[in-house]
Amino acid sequence: MALYSMRKARGCWTCIRALHRGSEATPVPQVSEHTELSWILTCMVRLPRLQHLHQWKTKTTKQKHDGTVGLLTYPVLQAADILCY
Repeated sequence: MALYSMRKARGCWTCIRALHRGSEATPVPQVSEHTELSWILTCMVRLPRLQHLHQWKTKTTKQKHDGTVGLLTYPVLQAADILCY
Protein backbone atom coordinates (compact mmCIF):
# COMPACT_ATOMS: atom_id res chain seq x y z
CA MET A 1 0.00 0.00 0.00
CA ALA A 2 1.35 3.42 -0.86
CA LEU A 3 2.48 5.73 1.91
CA TYR A 4 -0.18 8.26 0.91
CA SER A 5 -2.91 5.62 1.23
CA MET A 6 -1.67 4.57 4.68
CA ARG A 7 -1.72 8.18 5.91
CA LYS A 8 -5.17 8.70 4.46
CA ALA A 9 -6.45 5.50 6.11
CA ARG A 10 -5.00 6.52 9.48
CA GLY A 11 -6.64 9.93 9.17
CA CYS A 12 -10.03 8.35 8.42
CA TRP A 13 -9.71 5.97 11.37
CA THR A 14 -8.80 8.83 13.71
CA CYS A 15 -11.88 10.74 12.56
CA ILE A 16 -14.15 7.72 13.09
CA ARG A 17 -12.76 7.15 16.60
CA ALA A 18 -13.35 10.81 17.47
CA LEU A 19 -16.98 10.55 16.35
CA HIS A 20 -17.58 7.46 18.48
CA ARG A 21 -16.05 8.99 21.61
CA GLY A 22 -18.94 11.42 21.91
CA SER A 23 -21.65 8.83 21.32
CA GLU A 24 -22.95 5.99 23.45
CA ALA A 25 -22.85 3.57 20.52
CA THR A 26 -20.29 0.79 20.60
CA PRO A 27 -18.19 0.64 17.45
CA VAL A 28 -18.51 -2.74 15.75
CA PRO A 29 -14.74 -3.50 15.82
CA GLN A 30 -14.91 -3.65 19.64
CA VAL A 31 -17.59 -6.36 19.57
CA SER A 32 -15.82 -9.64 18.85
CA GLU A 33 -19.09 -11.57 18.45
CA HIS A 34 -19.71 -9.87 15.09
CA THR A 35 -16.43 -11.18 13.73
CA GLU A 36 -16.85 -14.64 15.23
CA LEU A 37 -20.41 -15.13 14.00
CA SER A 38 -19.56 -13.69 10.59
CA TRP A 39 -16.69 -16.19 10.31
CA ILE A 40 -18.93 -19.11 11.30
CA LEU A 41 -21.63 -18.12 8.81
CA THR A 42 -19.06 -17.53 6.06
CA CYS A 43 -17.71 -21.05 6.61
CA MET A 44 -21.23 -22.48 6.31
CA VAL A 45 -22.48 -20.70 3.18
CA ARG A 46 -21.46 -21.93 -0.27
CA LEU A 47 -19.94 -19.66 -2.90
CA PRO A 48 -22.64 -20.23 -5.57
CA ARG A 49 -25.28 -19.18 -3.02
CA LEU A 50 -23.56 -15.83 -2.47
CA GLN A 51 -23.02 -15.32 -6.19
CA HIS A 52 -26.73 -15.91 -6.77
CA LEU A 53 -27.77 -12.94 -4.60
CA HIS A 54 -29.37 -10.00 -6.39
CA GLN A 55 -26.95 -7.38 -5.02
CA TRP A 56 -23.92 -9.35 -6.27
CA LYS A 57 -25.38 -9.77 -9.75
CA THR A 58 -26.35 -6.10 -10.04
CA LYS A 59 -23.03 -4.69 -8.86
CA THR A 60 -20.82 -7.03 -10.90
CA THR A 61 -22.69 -6.38 -14.14
CA LYS A 62 -22.25 -2.61 -13.67
CA GLN A 63 -18.52 -2.88 -12.88
CA LYS A 64 -15.78 -3.88 -15.28
CA HIS A 65 -14.24 -6.41 -12.88
CA ASP A 66 -15.57 -9.57 -11.26
CA GLY A 67 -16.32 -7.94 -7.91
CA THR A 68 -14.60 -7.96 -4.56
CA VAL A 69 -14.60 -10.33 -1.60
CA GLY A 70 -16.05 -7.56 0.57
CA LEU A 71 -19.04 -7.17 -1.73
CA LEU A 72 -19.52 -10.92 -1.90
CA THR A 73 -19.40 -11.51 1.87
CA TYR A 74 -21.20 -8.35 3.02
CA PRO A 75 -24.62 -10.07 3.21
CA VAL A 76 -23.08 -12.62 5.60
CA LEU A 77 -21.77 -9.80 7.80
CA GLN A 78 -25.24 -8.20 7.77
CA ALA A 79 -26.79 -11.50 8.85
CA ALA A 80 -24.28 -11.79 11.70
CA ASP A 81 -25.08 -8.25 12.80
CA ILE A 82 -28.82 -8.97 12.81
CA LEU A 83 -28.38 -12.21 14.74
CA CYS A 84 -26.18 -10.51 17.36
CA TYR A 85 -28.90 -7.97 18.13
